[in-house]
Amino acid sequence: MIKVVTLKAKKVISIKEFNEHTDDDAMKKALVESDRAIWDNEDDKQFLVALMQDDKLLRYMNSTGWHMPRRSIYE
Repeated sequence: MIKVVTLKAKKVISIKEFNEHTDDDAMKKALVESDRAIWDNEDDKQFLVALMQDDKLLRYMNSTGWHMPRRSIYE
């Protein structure tokens, strides 16, 4: 399951889920949703948009740009 989680001031305001097992376009849809969340919150300095797969953080975006965690799924 791919998730796009949006937080404002450390509170979850949105979780969108996409099932990559039943939808071949799930990752594309998740990336589009993360872009929408970023555009909706780009004026707020306390936002964070996280892209997750199987409850593991792939990467996240805050007001300074995209970041990959030290312990990402790609390690």
